[in-house]
Amino acid sequence: MHIHVSVQNQIFRCPRCGNSNFPGIDVTQPFICPVIGCRTAIDPTRLPPVLPDPVIEHPAVKHNQPLGTATDPFIYERDANGEWSISGIHGNPEELTVPAIASGRIITVIAPRAFAGLRQLRRVTLPDTIAIIGEDAFASCTSLEKISFGAGLTVLEKGCMRCCSALQEIVLPEKVQLIGPEAFSLCTKLQCVSMGDSIRMIGEEAFLSCINLTQVSCRRAPDNIAATAFSGCFLNPEAEAALFPAP
Repeated sequence: MHIHVSVQNQIFRCPRCGNSNFPGIDVTQPFICPVIGCRTAIDPTRLPPVLPDPVIEHPAVKHNQPLGTATDPFIYERDANGEWSISGIHGNPEELTVPAIASGRIITVIAPRAFAGLRQLRRVTLPDTIAIIGEDAFASCTSLEKISFGAGLTVLEKGCMRCCSALQEIVLPEKVQLIGPEAFSLCTKLQCVSMGDSIRMIGEEAFLSCINLTQVSCRRAPDNIAATAFSGCFLNPEAEAALFPAP
């Protein structure tokens, strides 16, 4: 089966942090990624283009079908960079599985506050296409017990899962590079966190007052950890040694 992908515009994504927003930068010339904590040198001539709004010609897709259907509870939006995001949901579900593709559009972002305050939500599964979880996206989902991140996740923005007080374990995919400020603050039942080798920055108060967090596993210490990232936590010696190795 052949799948044809057509687009009107092309953009580029930083190969390290996943950012595709370069305001005021001439992306036809080599430049530096503006994301704090990344600052990667980018040569656009050596990067494949990101296809922000692919229309996939497939027998199962109706070309003129709007995003979302009568049976699809999710709310979709397109940002200034051409990325499609999920910005909300109708109803108050206990479980949700975020789609990778909706009506031929690849979903790459969970928008800010998309699912904030869904107090009955218990389980979430994200697809591999999701690269960014926006600010306060799951904040105050106080019944959320488990979230399965997709392999493509690179950025967890500020407060994205703050006050998820039922979470006990977090397993971050290998590509995650940034844990934003207050990302998991006040997750008071959180006990263990597993990180990959790609973590470059853990922001201010990222795990503030996670009073039961004792285990943090990582094969390589993050490049930058804010002084208050683990305030109010009681990490075991192994976790402290992994995060803050002796010089």
